[in-house]
Amino acid sequence: EKIPTVDISLEDYGMLYRMVEHGTDTKIKIVAESKDLGVVPTFNTIATIPGTEFPDEYVILSAHFDS
Repeated sequence: EKIPTVDISLEDYGMLYRMVEHGTDTKIKIVAESKDLGVVPTFNTIATIPGTEFPDEYVILSAHFDS
């Protein structure tokens, strides 16, 4: 079963969190539209840059990438 999710800004999250922490009766209304795109292509970028000072050690970088 799919569970819908909605992203909110850090500022909105902070405000909601503070309201709940202070015991404020908090209600929100979110209106969102979406559509199922079916199967879409995804891509991963993997690279190796060998070091000269520590060639047997690795640094792993993970990041979110959109376009």
